[in-house]
Amino acid sequence: MAKNKNHIRMSLGDRIFGGVNFFIVTLLMIAMVYPFYYCVILAFNDGVDATQPGIYFWPRVFTMENFEVALSDNNILPAAINSLGRTVFGTVLTILVTSAFAYGMSKSNLRFRNFYLIFLMIPMYFGGGMVPTYILLRDLNLLNNFWVYILPGLFSMYYALIFMASFREFAPSLEESAMLDGAGYFRIFFQMILPLSKPVLAAVCVFLAVGHWNSWMDTLLYMPNTHSWDTLAYLFAVTAQRADYLIRLAQESAGAAAEMGTQLSGATGLSTQLASMLISIAPILLVYPFFQKHFVHGVMIGAVKG
Repeated sequence: MAKNKNHIRMSLGDRIFGGVNFFIVTLLMIAMVYPFYYCVILAFNDGVDATQPGIYFWPRVFTMENFEVALSDNNILPAAINSLGRTVFGTVLTILVTSAFAYGMSKSNLRFRNFYLIFLMIPMYFGGGMVPTYILLRDLNLLNNFWVYILPGLFSMYYALIFMASFREFAPSLEESAMLDGAGYFRIFFQMILPLSKPVLAAVCVFLAVGHWNSWMDTLLYMPNTHSWDTLAYLFAVTAQRADYLIRLAQESAGAAAEMGTQLSGATGLSTQLASMLISIAPILLVYPFFQKHFVHGVMIGAVKG
């Protein structure tokens, strides 16, 4: 009987512990998800009406005007093409260069292997800074050039370590049997190693693609004399700043308020920012489900082996 009571007490304690954990995790989830949901609500709500309290779960005055203002710039389509090209080329080329390096570094018999690793790990912790980077890119004639988005990030030592951890899981006999059939390192790498590394490839692809798609600071710094290569994230950042400027003018004088009413109608600086944010993250949200089944396993490989 005492054993059964102890068993009942343990079960009750486990249930209480599980219930408390569920409650805490639910609160954390709400704390993280609701701010994003609230941004979605305000993006679809009239901007002027959104300045009044009382909006919590759904738009009070539904409108698409915020998105119309965000998309009113004629440069939206070229900027979207630039962002798409940058994301695709940057992600694919970085994957190829970094994974090829990691494949070589995963071989313990590679000469000077430790020297290469130490030499390339130093920049992970020490950087030259913004000004030396700008001078270097200027001397390389990369300013006002599309390739300034691609070449500086063509190799990542952090992702190379993740790839190395993944490649070490393959049995040496796999490559030995391929070499006996006449395959070289390039064929083994492209036809065997990469196809078998889908989880880690998917994880790294998501991180790289999100980084390229959301980046706008390099456009601001390295495209001083041209707007031909403006990205979508940069364009929306400029649009949001312009909307903020107009709303500040509106607060300072009635004349500026009337002018802003003529230009933006029911949209405000905040509502335009939120609409721009939703437009910019929509492609990532649409693509992510296709990588999700490989994403968790790929991240765990880097966490355990990296």
